[in-house]
Amino acid sequence: MSNSVPIAFSGANGMVGIGLSQALEQHKDATPLALSRVGADGERQCPDLMNCTDADWHHALKGAQVYIHLAAYLPFGNQTQSYSDDEYNIANCAAAVSALNGFAIAGGQKMIFVSTLGINGITSGQSPFSWDDKPNPASAYATSKYNAETALRARAKQLGIQLIIVRPPIIYGQNVGGKFRQLVDHIKSQRPLPFGTITNMRDMIGLRNFCDVLVALALNTKQWHNPVLVCDREPVSTPDLVKKIANAYGVAPRLINVPRPVFQIAAKLPIIGKAVQRLCDDLRINDQYLRDNCDWTPRFSVQDELDLMAASETHQQNP
Repeated sequence: MSNSVPIAFSGANGMVGIGLSQALEQHKDATPLALSRVGADGERQCPDLMNCTDADWHHALKGAQVYIHLAAYLPFGNQTQSYSDDEYNIANCAAAVSALNGFAIAGGQKMIFVSTLGINGITSGQSPFSWDDKPNPASAYATSKYNAETALRARAKQLGIQLIIVRPPIIYGQNVGGKFRQLVDHIKSQRPLPFGTITNMRDMIGLRNFCDVLVALALNTKQWHNPVLVCDREPVSTPDLVKKIANAYGVAPRLINVPRPVFQIAAKLPIIGKAVQRLCDDLRINDQYLRDNCDWTPRFSVQDELDLMAASETHQQNP
């Protein structure tokens, strides 16, 4: 008789969902139950985030012991569309609470909510971000995720469901989109980048490492009372990241030395300031809470993940 744990996850056709499906299929102790918007072969239909009921989620999550909530409206997922504050809150907060309600009705035991490090802020400064920082969401997306965390904690306590909140930084890897995709395309085309003098250090997490964390948390038997911060444990500067991406794609990095005061001025400008801060300032993560409670170490280096990303794109172009 199998002791495999049925683990449902939404967002199955998104970047993390695709990676998580592969990670779960390779794990003998897990049985994946994928929820996608289209409900393709072997997948269940994921309820519409803007128009879902508890009953919809109950139907979708039947038989699952663990549910990983990946479905969300993302800030850079669709370059042709932006969302209002209300749309973010409906899709990312109200829908998550509805999913928890339906999961409880279906007899579920543990929900993992994938939130965002953006709740802590844009940049950490010299002191790494920690789970007990005062929340400082700097975008409508991060605010909607913080609202969801708050509402889910209260509701999970009422329902007796174990809730684990995970706050990842930027996730990179196969099928990456958004600003990271733009950076990769810029480097591949060998256009110059003005980051040669930047000396920052930033934590990220590769797709395979992040999916490993999610599987480990899904199967972990401990009670988690605080948000879980995760990272590769391999901080890189922006110039080093550019060089690693260039190395993965077999091109020469074109880094230009621009005086640091120029970036300090640009960081204060209303339109581009936050983007400049993300690229030029520190973003460090203290993941000690995860280290203390889960036997997980990153299997893949930053270069490993970038190399796989580049190789997969080459294979798609030349099957």
